[in-house]
Amino acid sequence: MRDAVISRDLSGEIFYANRAAEELFAFPPGTMKGSNISEIVPGLYVNEVKRLVETILFGEKVENLETERKDRNNRPVYVSVSMSPVKDEEGKIVGITSVYRSIADRRRTEGRFQALLESAPDAMVIVNKFGQIVLVNAQTEKLFGYERSDLIGKEVEVLIPGQYMRMHKQHRQDYFKDPKVREMGAGLELYGLRQDGSEFPVEVSLSPLKLEEGIFVSAAIRDISLQKKAALELRDYATRLELSNRELEQFAYVASHDLQEPLRNITNYAMVLEETASEKLTEQSKQFLKIITRSTERMKVLIRDLLNFSRIGRDRVIERVDCNELLQEVLADMQMIIKEKDALVTFGQLPVMVANVVEIKQLFQNLITNALKFAKKDVRPEINITAEELDEHWQFAVSDNGIGIKPEHLDKIFLIFQRLHSEKEYPGTGIGLATCRKIVALNEGKIWLTSEYGVGTTFYFTLTKRLTYE
Repeated sequence: MRDAVISRDLSGEIFYANRAAEELFAFPPGTMKGSNISEIVPGLYVNEVKRLVETILFGEKVENLETERKDRNNRPVYVSVSMSPVKDEEGKIVGITSVYRSIADRRRTEGRFQALLESAPDAMVIVNKFGQIVLVNAQTEKLFGYERSDLIGKEVEVLIPGQYMRMHKQHRQDYFKDPKVREMGAGLELYGLRQDGSEFPVEVSLSPLKLEEGIFVSAAIRDISLQKKAALELRDYATRLELSNRELEQFAYVASHDLQEPLRNITNYAMVLEETASEKLTEQSKQFLKIITRSTERMKVLIRDLLNFSRIGRDRVIERVDCNELLQEVLADMQMIIKEKDALVTFGQLPVMVANVVEIKQLFQNLITNALKFAKKDVRPEINITAEELDEHWQFAVSDNGIGIKPEHLDKIFLIFQRLHSEKEYPGTGIGLATCRKIVALNEGKIWLTSEYGVGTTFYFTLTKRLTYE
């Protein structure tokens, strides 16, 4: 037999020991018989042995008791012992046979396993198939407020709030039927229960452990109270920011709309004054009127662009958009300026997607207009538009051979009203690229660029595939 077998009488004298027993307890062959069982019992376990003998005498069983013995050289021997009575012909108990199985390898493994658990940053709890806690680390004590001795042997539900306990037991039983790894943050709303009765949100990952004794489950438990609090604060901030943006957009809409009428009056009265009092005006006065007229016209353009900017995202209609057909429409609308600049605009195969037609049309129009505006003098403008399919987005690129942008200006061009050139050099309001960024953000994408000063610029933007419509 691989297991050690020792039979002794009630006084403790050994009358039988197999070779495995002699090897386990370091006795030379044939020397264990006649010795006393006390030779392999450490002092701390003498009372345990007495209780075990009493257990056998009362007719009860001792099976797979994990304990400690010693060998002939006083070295500890970790064993699992099962005991049964030896009876005479009349059925009287005259001795006890003990079967010892070494658990030294498992104890060493558990020691290494415990060291590994102690190094883990999360609370670690090992549970057997009966739901009993068999091992915990120091983080578990710290997180739940228990001493580990108070947890070992208890059902794992001691760490779970009462309202979830019954449901958890069912989940636990189902898990052991089909154990598999479950990662942290699996979308479950979970809570832990401290010894003081306080509850807190947790994330739990589960991993099955297959050992000789059966299936165990390792649970890594993480307190996410701070993350929950941060998420709530972020959600509250996002709500307030969205409200603020809406109010700002509403203000921009109302302000730009209401400013048009006084500007129209200024322009009209300037024209009337020029027509009715032209002969009476000095040349300087006439020049002043021209400045007033030009400024009000520019102000009208600025207000119109600001009004369009504030309207983006309002009352959106999502539908099927064929970007090939849409771009053809944009180029047809811009035919006059393209012809005036003698520009060459080419594009590859573009996707059919789900989006707001007006937004995507304005996006292409603004980027093409930008490329035409900042073309190099005496060089034919060349603009190329391509698209690439990614996992969750479409990525577009609009390239030109224009004047390019200096590196120090790259982080400024998407800011509203931001201009890198004077009105005289390149007319505009500084809203076009800010509009592009807003449209791309509404479509869950990003916009960026690469540019070489004096060579050209490529604007990249992504648009999500996840928008749907009925």
